[in-house]
Amino acid sequence: MRKNTVLKDRTLWFDGDSTIEPDAIADMVLRGVSIKNGVHVSEITKDISEFNKISSHELSVKEDIRPLLFDWNIPEKYKTMDIRTFLLKKLEAEVERADTFAESDIDLRLERIDLELDRFYTSNLNMLLRTTVFITDTFREKNVVWGVGRGSACSSYILYLIGIHDIDSVYYELDIGDFLR
Repeated sequence: MRKNTVLKDRTLWFDGDSTIEPDAIADMVLRGVSIKNGVHVSEITKDISEFNKISSHELSVKEDIRPLLFDWNIPEKYKTMDIRTFLLKKLEAEVERADTFAESDIDLRLERIDLELDRFYTSNLNMLLRTTVFITDTFREKNVVWGVGRGSACSSYILYLIGIHDIDSVYYELDIGDFLR
C-alpha cells in the first residue's frame, strides 16, 4: 500500500500532488511561493474561496488519486525493449564472468529477477526500469561516474544487473522487501 508523507503544514501524496492546510496558504503567498497545479487544500474555507476569486490557479480539495503517468522521453529501442530478456542476458554475462555459480545459485537469481520484475510491473514502474537502462547506458557512453550503491536500492538484484549499483543483493541475502515498499 502506498503511503503519503505528512509534514507540518502539508501532505505529500505519492502521485505528486500536495494537500496544504488552508492556514499555510496565506503564509506561502506572503513568502512568494508560487501556487501551482498539483497543490490542493484539505478544505475550502472562506479565505480559500476569496483566494480562488483573485488567483490564476484555483485551489481545490484533493478527491482523486491521479494515475502515475510515465511519458518518458527516451529512444524507442528502450521504450520497447523486453526488460526480462535484457536482464537474463546480464545474468548470463555475470555467470560467465564469475565461473563459480552453482546451478542452485542461478535458479535463485532467476527467481529473484522474476520476483522483482513482478513488483515493478505491479507498481506500474516497468517503464522506469527501461529509463534506468537508458540512463545507465548513456552514463557509460559518456564516461560519467556514479556511486556504487546506497540505501534500499541496493536490495534490488535487477538494479545490480542493470548497473545502478555494485551490491549483489542475492549474494548478501538482502531482502527485496526493503525496496519498493
